[in-house]
Amino acid sequence: MAAELRQILVELGLEQYFPDCLSAGFRNWESLSYITEVQLAAINFRLGHRRKLQREIARRQLQWPDHRPLPTALDLQQQSQSSYRNALRAYPELLEES
Repeated sequence: MAAELRQILVELGLEQYFPDCLSAGFRNWESLSYITEVQLAAINFRLGHRRKLQREIARRQLQWPDHRPLPTALDLQQQSQSSYRNALRAYPELLEES
């Protein structure tokens, strides 16, 4: 919902980007959480504001600790692989052939 997106941006002190986010097609937090660096630049997010938003996305989606640098593409790939392995352990029937 746009209201949730606006509220999160207000909490981060980034409310000035709300109209531009809407114009770019980001209508809710879920969609904004998949924004790329190129899209952030196109919306004219200042670099420090980009990192602030990216940190909040990492915190909410990955429970990424504040004391660690933002996750790299390799970190995200490793986390995805780890999640997949954990799912296979929890649901071994996924490995069974149909």
